[in-house]
Amino acid sequence: MNFKTFSNGVVLRDYSKHFENCQLKAYLTTRIANANSENCLALNFANHISPEQRAENIAKIQACLPAKKRRLYLKQIHSKNIIVDDGKANLYLGEGDGLISKYDDVLLQTMHADCLPVYAAVENSDYFGIAHSGRAGCYQEIARHLVEQLCQLAAKQAAQVKVLIGAGIDREHYQVNQAIYQDFFAKFGDKVAYQIDDKYYLNLQNCILNSLSKAGVPPENIAVDKLSTYQSEDYFHSYRRDGEYAGRMLALICKN
Repeated sequence: MNFKTFSNGVVLRDYSKHFENCQLKAYLTTRIANANSENCLALNFANHISPEQRAENIAKIQACLPAKKRRLYLKQIHSKNIIVDDGKANLYLGEGDGLISKYDDVLLQTMHADCLPVYAAVENSDYFGIAHSGRAGCYQEIARHLVEQLCQLAAKQAAQVKVLIGAGIDREHYQVNQAIYQDFFAKFGDKVAYQIDDKYYLNLQNCILNSLSKAGVPPENIAVDKLSTYQSEDYFHSYRRDGEYAGRMLALICKN
């Protein structure tokens, strides 16, 4: 995984190498709209920016990707709901936090600002998917549900699923209250929920890895981006760092 600068100056976090055998492109947008411009940190997809700016930024991203007739996204509700593409829909697909498709003509998209993107694909199959996994999604194990639905649809085993956990909030900057800590500790143990003095923290990456293990995905099929959205201010937006008006990144996956 690496940062890739495209001819229009846009910089994306490139996860495609992990999915080479599945013939997929997988990316996470950064803040960098034009690496050659002094005002380069303008790539933002948050709902609070103007529709015109969002459309301009989406056009910049689409110029970097294989041409697709359809782009699918959701109203994200911090759930375990995963919607399967019927091959006809375009743009808004309803409420949920995960998408699955098998079609060549579609780009799947989720939106993030510290919550972790989970990319998945079934080897020797057309099926691939993506999920938005924040605290609620981790607790509800959306990553496990994504793998299980992919396996069911593709009639394959979890040993044939490739998964990548994209950049997100790091454990040192994800402090929670005692009640949330206790819930996660009871369900996932001390590799996910831990205490330092009188403060409580969650490791969402470990939480997702726990869920993927339950689903049966072999460790060698899983890649994890260790970059922190909170700490990597030059590249990523972060809700925990920037507050209510933080920008948003897009996680994207499509066929070559």
